[in-house]
Amino acid sequence: MVLNLPLNFSINQLTGSARPDSSQVAWAGQFSPSLADSIKGVRFRFGLNLIFTGGPNQKTLPYFPPVIHVEVPLVRNVLYLYGGMDGQVDNQGMRARVESVPFLSERAGYEAIRSSSIYGGATGRWSRIIGYRFGGRFATWDNYPMVVRPEIDFGILDDSGRVGMNYVKVTSLEPTGELTFQFKQVWDLRLHGVIRYAIQDSTGKPVYHLPKYELGAQARANFGEKIRLDGAVVLRGPRTTLSGMLQEYDLPAFMDVRLGAQYRYNSQLDAVIRIDNLLNQRAEWWMGYPVQGIRANLGLVYKF
Repeated sequence: MVLNLPLNFSINQLTGSARPDSSQVAWAGQFSPSLADSIKGVRFRFGLNLIFTGGPNQKTLPYFPPVIHVEVPLVRNVLYLYGGMDGQVDNQGMRARVESVPFLSERAGYEAIRSSSIYGGATGRWSRIIGYRFGGRFATWDNYPMVVRPEIDFGILDDSGRVGMNYVKVTSLEPTGELTFQFKQVWDLRLHGVIRYAIQDSTGKPVYHLPKYELGAQARANFGEKIRLDGAVVLRGPRTTLSGMLQEYDLPAFMDVRLGAQYRYNSQLDAVIRIDNLLNQRAEWWMGYPVQGIRANLGLVYKF
């Protein structure tokens, strides 16, 4: 039996001349003690998440989602069933929000995000070449960071007109599936998909700017020890948003295609190239903000 005692604590200082929460501190702590063991091939872990957040405009009530994970081998290496419960807190700071939403308004508020989920599924291998994983996750968000185009973007002069962020209670269900194919360490292929059913608890409306599904394929091929090629195709589903008249409508789905290559000159030096949005799609990812067109990146990677 193994005793796990992971502890995480973070503090973020929020500043900005136009921010409503200027010069305020958001902090979060998570302590997740658990016991893990296995009996006759059945692996399990049980414990409790102790999540605390605080600071001006932050959630302050403690949050205690359980830690449960169980894996049962029905057919060794062929079929495993798994399931459990978990919770987490995200306090990576405003920089993390901007990295995920580059057009975020300077007046957007900040909250440490808290969520818990129940998950389950099946995984294993049908052969040496083919593996699979099918499952689903039911999650509740205490304050999901929903991207919006609020009223301030339609006429108030003290804002740049960028997207905003509302923190709302959300319930979501996500069935997922994955197939993997691998052949003699030369090439591998991954097919994956997720369908999202997510609603705002207070209104029953969909979560804005969240793709309703994502279906994709990733492939990689190795040619000796020198050359590696990789590519990915992802169909990103429609995303509900609000128009300037505050009417709901769906932004169209679009196909995202990426290609890449790597050449290993020696054990320390690699040359790489990556091409994103190969089809030059210009669909709106957020209302009024289309995805970037086709672009290429070249580089050298040196390992010391």
